[in-house]
Amino acid sequence: MRLGLVNRVLDADRLLPEALRIAGRIASNAPVAVRTSLALARRAADLDETTLRTEAQAAAREVMATDDAREGARAFAERREPRWLGK
Repeated sequence: MRLGLVNRVLDADRLLPEALRIAGRIASNAPVAVRTSLALARRAADLDETTLRTEAQAAAREVMATDDAREGARAFAERREPRWLGK
């Protein structure tokens, strides 16, 4: 909560189903984007805001230059589920 990462509080019996739902949504995204986001999130607490912003912008440029980014745009335009390659 201190880091602003909590967006809801659930009863114990709803916690696992909701965590699995969120994990499924994350897993359905492009693998490169998920890996990059996770790596940046792991470093975020150790970086000052300016450095974090710079690294996030660089990471976004790298992700947007991937085959998966192009596939995501194509899939959206064609109204279909993307077929991620992890590249």
